Amino acid sequence: MKRRSLIFFSLFSLGVVALYFLFVELYMPELRPVPPPKEEVFDIALISEEEFVAFGERIFTGKGSCRLCHKGLGGRAPSLDEIFFVAEDRLAETAYKGRARTATEYILESMLEPGLYVVEGYGKTEQGRVVSPMPRVTSGLVNLNPLEIRAVVAYLQRSSGVEVSIKPSLVMPGFAMEKDRDEDRGGK
Repeated sequence: MKRRSLIFFSLFSLGVVALYFLFVELYMPELRPVPPPKEEVFDIALISEEEFVAFGERIFTGKGSCRLCHKGLGGRAPSLDEIFFVAEDRLAETAYKGRARTATEYILESMLEPGLYVVEGYGKTEQGRVVSPMPRVTSGLVNLNPLEIRAVVAYLQRSSGVEVSIKPSLVMPGFAMEKDRDEDRGGK
């Protein structure tokens, strides 16, 4: 009797396991890893302003992950709606100690050295001083290249309703962008 029970229990267990694997095979969706996003390649000399701004929007909402924090009211970071007008006001604040002199330079400074100036109410306090929780966009998980940084700035210019003045380039933009500033004025 014990032997019969053991055989029945073993066959029943094998049947349950077989039914489980059959169920998994027939009804569970197959999980496939998503390939990493492909880096877009452009001929900088041929890219139109519209394509450049659209590329910046894709970086802003995708690879750059900017919308995770910069999403308007209730976000973990300041809203970037009309940021170019807000930037001009921030440059005039007495608490601002950065190197930027224009709204474009302020945006670049905020992306490349986010701890240089932290907007009141958005930093976190560490060892008695306010630090920015925003990562540098040139390293870590964000890791934007110079063209992508410039494209995001172009997108922010367009979304603020100002003329797109930053140009596509593989050169890392700096705070004193004399060449870009001269080109904006029609110089060389």
